[in-house]
Amino acid sequence: MNVIFQAAVFFAVCVIGDAISSVLPFPFPGSVIAMIILFILLITRIVKAEKISSVADFFLDNMAFFFIPSTVDIVNYFDVIRSVWWQFILICCITTVLTFTATAYTVKGVMHLMNKGGEKNGKSA
Repeated sequence: MNVIFQAAVFFAVCVIGDAISSVLPFPFPGSVIAMIILFILLITRIVKAEKISSVADFFLDNMAFFFIPSTVDIVNYFDVIRSVWWQFILICCITTVLTFTATAYTVKGVMHLMNKGGEKNGKSA
């Protein structure tokens, strides 16, 4: 029953994100809104991370599975992409490098903040 509740939390947040996205006067992905909502719920401790950890771990472990629909769409629209394939590949490479860089600096910053917090508490990290 616990896993069903955890999945329900994720799906409810996704539905709310899609609902908000549908009423906005400009196009904005509902999934991004849902991630922001879930982030706010976790930060404010309305939803505790340990209460949704099983389903979150499942989603993370099977993340590649969720990219299959986008890959199929790329294959379905290959005739559209064919004329600009090199631009498509270039954008993919550039955004991959930017994502890796942003992730690395984010991790570095969080580790720095965690070490600084440990020093304030009299601990050395």
